Amino acid sequence: MAGEKQSFTARALNQLEDDVHELTRGVFAEDAMGGPEGWMGVANAMKNRLKSGNYGNSYKEVLNKSLSSVRKQSHQYKLSGSPDKMNQYERNIFNKIKDVVRGVVRGDVPDNTKGATHFENIQQFGMPYWAPEMTPTGKIGSHTYFKEKAPHQEGF
Repeated sequence: MAGEKQSFTARALNQLEDDVHELTRGVFAEDAMGGPEGWMGVANAMKNRLKSGNYGNSYKEVLNKSLSSVRKQSHQYKLSGSPDKMNQYERNIFNKIKDVVRGVVRGDVPDNTKGATHFENIQQFGMPYWAPEMTPTGKIGSHTYFKEKAPHQEGF
């Protein structure tokens, strides 16, 4: 019986670390230089996507659907799959992001995006095509955050 409990605990801890690693890779690719607030924003937006159930059932699924092919081909995303190929500066940033992401995944870090599921660097890339279907929730660093509009409810 004790072995089963250890096995369950070990699986849960492994899943937590897998989630943290996957999400850290995504944050590193999206906003490596965003600092703690920016990292929290990107991680919280991905967590909100996971919670919604509309973007996948795991962080890996959410990130595979969320990260653009450009981001997936980025130097940062490729590096994050092989931390041993990072220089010391990149490893330090990656590890700092991982600490923030771990707090987000565990629920120890508040959602600084106000429920956002999307974000864009509007100054660099312009207003995204999907923005009219969203409600802006604020700006953190270089990203503007958006959440899905609440469905209209018919009055009685």
